Amino acid sequence: MKRTPAIIGIVVCAILASIFIYPIFSGLILLPLDLLVSNSGPWHYASTILLKNSYMVDSIIQMFPWKHLTFTSLTSGIVPLWNPYQFMGLPFMASMKPLVFYPANVFFVFGELRAWNTLLWLQLFLSLWFTYLFVRSLRFGAVFSLLAAIAFAFSSLMMSVLEFGSEGHVLLWLPIFLYLAKQYIATVKPGWVVGMAFTIAFAIFAGHLQYAAYVLLYLAAFAVFETLKEKKPFRTVLPIFLAIGVGSAIAAVQLLPGIEMFQHSYRGLVGNYGIFANGLLKPYHLLRLLSPDWFGNPVSLDLYGGYIESSGYFGIIPLFFALYAVIYGRKNFYVRFFSAAAAVALLLSFNGIGQVLYILRIPIITSGSGGRIFSMFLFSGAVLSGFGLQAFMRDGQEQRKLRFLLYFLGFAAVCFGVGGATLGNIKIQIAALAGFGVGAFLYIRYGKKIPFAYILFVGAVLVLTFGDLFRMGYRFLTFSNEKFLYPDVAVTRFIRNAAAASLGREYGLTEPEINTALGVYSTETYNPLFPLRTARLLQALENKSGAPLADNKYYLTRNPRMKSVLDFLGVYFIVVPKGVNPAITLWNNSQYEKDLTKIYEDEGNDVYQLLTAIPRFGLYWDIRDGVSDEESLQAIENQSVNFKNTLLIQEQLSETFVPGTGSADLVSSDLNNLSFRVQTDRPAVFYLSDGNFPGWHASVNGKETPVLHANYNFRGVLVPAGRSDIEFWYLPKSVIVGGIVSILGIVVTVGFVIVDNIIQSRKKGE
Repeated sequence: MKRTPAIIGIVVCAILASIFIYPIFSGLILLPLDLLVSNSGPWHYASTILLKNSYMVDSIIQMFPWKHLTFTSLTSGIVPLWNPYQFMGLPFMASMKPLVFYPANVFFVFGELRAWNTLLWLQLFLSLWFTYLFVRSLRFGAVFSLLAAIAFAFSSLMMSVLEFGSEGHVLLWLPIFLYLAKQYIATVKPGWVVGMAFTIAFAIFAGHLQYAAYVLLYLAAFAVFETLKEKKPFRTVLPIFLAIGVGSAIAAVQLLPGIEMFQHSYRGLVGNYGIFANGLLKPYHLLRLLSPDWFGNPVSLDLYGGYIESSGYFGIIPLFFALYAVIYGRKNFYVRFFSAAAAVALLLSFNGIGQVLYILRIPIITSGSGGRIFSMFLFSGAVLSGFGLQAFMRDGQEQRKLRFLLYFLGFAAVCFGVGGATLGNIKIQIAALAGFGVGAFLYIRYGKKIPFAYILFVGAVLVLTFGDLFRMGYRFLTFSNEKFLYPDVAVTRFIRNAAAASLGREYGLTEPEINTALGVYSTETYNPLFPLRTARLLQALENKSGAPLADNKYYLTRNPRMKSVLDFLGVYFIVVPKGVNPAITLWNNSQYEKDLTKIYEDEGNDVYQLLTAIPRFGLYWDIRDGVSDEESLQAIENQSVNFKNTLLIQEQLSETFVPGTGSADLVSSDLNNLSFRVQTDRPAVFYLSDGNFPGWHASVNGKETPVLHANYNFRGVLVPAGRSDIEFWYLPKSVIVGGIVSILGIVVTVGFVIVDNIIQSRKKGE
């Protein structure tokens, strides 16, 4: 593409992206903070806030808190490997969606809120520009390429995941992958595959492995197709496969810890069948190709069924042109490819056929919702719409175009009439289709007689499509005042300060992942990759061993048993609404009132200290070693051990322990490190009730020592008599090996570029 048209394309894409989320330029933040301060503690401003879209609650109780921890850590010079605030501690960077290594983090230098808005704006702009660039490379006109770009970038899926700040940033790299692959196959210049390797790494860094796997499979299929189309030897495609490998190597510092976390999570690398199968589409979901709100919208509170991954709406007008391309443009090689890709993705996204993927048990591919492969159908359809518009404008057979228009309008009318959707949910699409139908009819019949008819019709197609998708997106998205971004209220400050020396956990303050943004310790999680061992420990504590686990979270059950659970986990602080008795509300037992003392109150909250909670860290001399996992869980579930005095250790110890006395104090702590100073008159085991995930190391008086499995899934270290300094740090082998592989991948890639440039310079000199 020549420089001037390219610049014009960039400017147009930037303008369209800016129009789509224009409120951010008036100081608002693209987050549904109305949901945060109205529904979540400790704020609860429900009476003063008008809610818009409750469907996007995950963005403020999960996604943004993770991005916040990434921001605060990186700007403090810390790579956030561990999150101590959730679920007794669990890996953070390995969770993928915090986007710790994503290049867009460079915008953190402008502040957290600007960086967040920029991240979301970039999803729109880059998906527009990359799609436009790719379709243009297929020798299609600018306006036709722009239609494809608009259809993809502003589709229902890309809008629905925009406020998550992750999934869309994986998908947006797909068109640039295809562009780079096409350029390499045409020129066999290594620079194209080098660029591909880095962009593949960026897609992996964007934080959603299942979507990343889909786009890489799509890239591989396109590369093979393009090689065959250009009649190049098969070895031509091998560097592209190599680029996939090198790109994965560059991202190994993120990829290997992520795979490790999948392996240790409840879902695993293959995933749960129910999670995969429940996400597959039903045939009636295809009605959403005609209107995104066919089955309701979360904003209008009439939604039934899912919305995000089962909605493949990319515009009713682009759908018309995509079908036109499939039917009348099938002689084009690219139409054949994208039609085939759309068909395969569509079939595999359906319940029944899609279950074949799970039977194959393909790691990562089957780790989440099976319907996510529908995204590849959506992208294919968007690209086909650009082909279809060009074919329609160049097709001289007016009767054929008119006949297809009438068939499509008739089919849509029948669906709208008998499909069961309410008029309020489909009226925009009816209006857009009616306007398009009239315009298309006039163009077909009288276009040759009307001055500038070509320009007017194509312009109308673009305007109607953008208007339709803009209305859909603007209805779904929420823009908020930044003053509602996790306001730091007095009760939060109190708990954070009170827990500074004790590491005490709280219960009842807020949603689990919001604790990450507030910097207070919690026992629950809304992370779908929660460690399985921690979940098994909680099940034993709750007397629920063997019960099915939730797909994406772990919340404690409120019942009389909960009191002993909170004791075991070191929950010092119980937060309840003003005037509420926690013994009755949480445990339904007034006898526990004596174990609580109120330590804080304000106009909306009471904070009680749980006097019977086991300290989060301390010295133990009553040690039972060589206890198997099964024995530990049984003792925990049966409450057959007094865990205030006795510690169960999985490893066999050679040390003999006798009763002693001592003390333990916290010296310092951050995300990945903790330091303690202990004093004991006898050898002891120092106990820390934090998750014992692979990768934790410890030293006593500067000498590294094994980290013991204490009480099934917590940490312990042997300490000698006397005064000792204890250090814990989290640095798993997956991060070390991944970091080395990433560095080698970058060095090899950059070295290859340098060597190639030297060779090319010498050839020119000769």
